[in-house]
Amino acid sequence: MYLTQVTAGTTATPIMPVGVQPASGHNYQVLIFQNNSANVIRVGDSSVTNSKGVQLAASGATNSILVIPLGLEYSGTLEEFFVISTAPSVFDIMVCP
Repeated sequence: MYLTQVTAGTTATPIMPVGVQPASGHNYQVLIFQNNSANVIRVGDSSVTNSKGVQLAASGATNSILVIPLGLEYSGTLEEFFVISTAPSVFDIMVCP
């Protein structure tokens, strides 16, 4: 398991966390996002905007966590995932290989 914090910016920000090695070519089974900020965060691909993407409510809300089961065959890269927020916002990422 790898756990790191990333700051979402006001433009599409890749989640490529420094603490997760290797970030690409590794089989991940589960990817978990948790919003720790008072701002809404959206998760998606490089085209994510403040009105497009999976919305994570502010910290403490029941929908502030996103769990993505990737399956045993997934070997994509974390560079495929982007986040955006209306203000710089910290969130957690946990990756389970």
